[in-house]
Amino acid sequence: MSHLVTIALKFKVQQALDHAVKVASEGAEHVDDYTFYDGHKVSGLGIQFRGWNYKAVVADDGTMSYDTYNGSWGEQSHLDKFCREYTFDVARNWAMNRGYFVQDDGNTMNITTPDGGTIAVTANGQVATSGFVGSNCQEATSTLEALMGERETETLTDEYYRASQYCQA
Repeated sequence: MSHLVTIALKFKVQQALDHAVKVASEGAEHVDDYTFYDGHKVSGLGIQFRGWNYKAVVADDGTMSYDTYNGSWGEQSHLDKFCREYTFDVARNWAMNRGYFVQDDGNTMNITTPDGGTIAVTANGQVATSGFVGSNCQEATSTLEALMGERETETLTDEYYRASQYCQA
């Protein structure tokens, strides 16, 4: 693995958001000043999950607000499925637009580039690369990362540095 990035998901790609709503929820509608139990209000796309007391709301900036009351007001698994559908749709479309090979094993979206580099995307917003030389891994995934959300952490692995040294020789 060359580098591992954790992304704070932002729901900004409309096509992927529409897909996730269709596949993983009971529907969505625009809500203004939607009030949660704690009193905070948010406007945006209100998404209804089966059995949830409150909607999850995606604001215009792509952030999501929700309250499951530790599972008493809604099952986390519904939100997990929604995030998976959104994230994988973003990654799939990004990769296919570039002519990359895509495989979805249910837990990870594996993307192979024509030059043999691999990019693994998980539903919870991690992007891991291997088979790239030095900073090529960062260049290869920067657009995908931006589409998914905001970078929280990045870990450069031994392969990243080993590839850089090999390239300079």
